Amino acid sequence: MDIFLYIIVLGVAINLGTNVIFKYMPGSDKRVDVFVSVALIIICVVIIMARKDDPKGSSEKQASIPTPSYKIVSRDSISWGELIRNAKFRVYATSILASGVDEQGLVDLVEKVKTNTQFQVKLILLKPNGKFVGIRADDEKMSRNPGRIADKLITLKELSEEKLTLEAKKRLSVKCIDVYPTISVIIIDHDLYAYFYPYRAKGTSSPVVVFQNIDDNTDESRNLVAFFQQHFQAIDDAAQPPTETDYEEYRKLSTKGKL
Repeated sequence: MDIFLYIIVLGVAINLGTNVIFKYMPGSDKRVDVFVSVALIIICVVIIMARKDDPKGSSEKQASIPTPSYKIVSRDSISWGELIRNAKFRVYATSILASGVDEQGLVDLVEKVKTNTQFQVKLILLKPNGKFVGIRADDEKMSRNPGRIADKLITLKELSEEKLTLEAKKRLSVKCIDVYPTISVIIIDHDLYAYFYPYRAKGTSSPVVVFQNIDDNTDESRNLVAFFQQHFQAIDDAAQPPTETDYEEYRKLSTKGKL
C-alpha cells in the first residue's frame, strides 16, 4: 500500500507545481487548487509516517523471514549410528555422554576424519569427574554415567593416537564441560537435532526437534534455529580439552566394555 501513497504524493506534488506556475499567469486564479494539493500532500505524509510506526507492519515483515523447516520426533525414531555413517563433512555434538553413539560409532567418526580431509568432528561431553555429572546422574538414576563418559573419552583418545596424523587431529575436537546439562545439540552436515534434559527424567525421554537445511538464512538473529546454534557455540567456547592428568583420572572411572 505504501507504494500507492508515494505515487499519490508524487502526482499531487506535480499538480501543485503546475498550479503554482499557472497561478502567476495573467487571468489565472488557482489558489483553491493549491490549498487542496498542499492538504493532500500533508495527509499522505502523515499516513505514511503512521504506517512506519505500525507494529502490525513490523510483525508482517518479521513473519516473512524464511526459517528452515523443522519437525518434532521421538528419540527412538532416530538412528544416530546411521546418521554418523552417512555424514559427509561434519558431526558436532554437545551431550552428557552421547549415549546414541556406541563404540563402533566412535570408530566411524575417527575413520571419517582420517579419510576425508574436509570432515570435522566437535564432541563436547560432561566432565566425568566434575561436580555436575553426579547431580545429573542422580536425577536420571544412572550411576554409571561417569564411567561411561570416561570410556568414550579414553576410546576416542586411543583411536586418535592410533589412526590420525597431526593434521587430522586438528579436525577432531574433544572437550569436556562441568555445567548442569540443559539441551543436547547435534549438528550433522546440514541438519540440527536438539533434545532436552528434563528434571528427574532421562534425556532419552525427550522428543527431538529436527531442523533441516540449517545453512540457509542462519545469519538472521530471529531465525528459530539460531537459538540452538548459539547454545552449541556457547558450550563449545566454555568447554576445555582434557589434559593428560584428566585422562589419568578418567582411567580410574572407566568401566571399559560397557559402552
